[in-house]
Amino acid sequence: MAKNYKNKKRGFTLIETFVAITILMIAVLGPLSLLSSALKNASYVQNEIIATYLAQEGLELVLDLRNNGPLSYDGASGYLNGVLISFTTQKVTDYTGNICLNSISGYYTVADANLCNSGDKSTIFKRTVTIHQTVYDGSPSDGQFWISSYVDIGSPARRVQTSNRIFINPPTS
Repeated sequence: MAKNYKNKKRGFTLIETFVAITILMIAVLGPLSLLSSALKNASYVQNEIIATYLAQEGLELVLDLRNNGPLSYDGASGYLNGVLISFTTQKVTDYTGNICLNSISGYYTVADANLCNSGDKSTIFKRTVTIHQTVYDGSPSDGQFWISSYVDIGSPARRVQTSNRIFINPPTS
């Protein structure tokens, strides 16, 4: 009895191999693109959270000057990270500073003259604190001030804002 070896070919054709590789690539690249998108979104959200905390800190620094510093309604002033902050009638005070990251402690600091100290790393954050007297019906309201703290993130800039109205007792006669 003669054996026929031609009918017992084993293996894959070139087309079957290409189809299998294509299916595997689709199965692997789909989840990888989702992972890349998720990591990008996580970085965006992390920056938004940091900016929110930095903006809130700007408000708290001014409130600390009011509560524990030399600030009063009669025009006394105090310093916020080296910048004079004054609560006077209809005066607008702006404080702007670049935010640096201390690589040793991990804390954020405000740059002096917009330059980070040695050992600090420049970040994409820039904070502006604005203080002005509250005005009702065209006339200033005694003892009420509006504080806004903005943090700009990166370029093109996205902005996070927190605001609060504070009261400072007017001078008694």
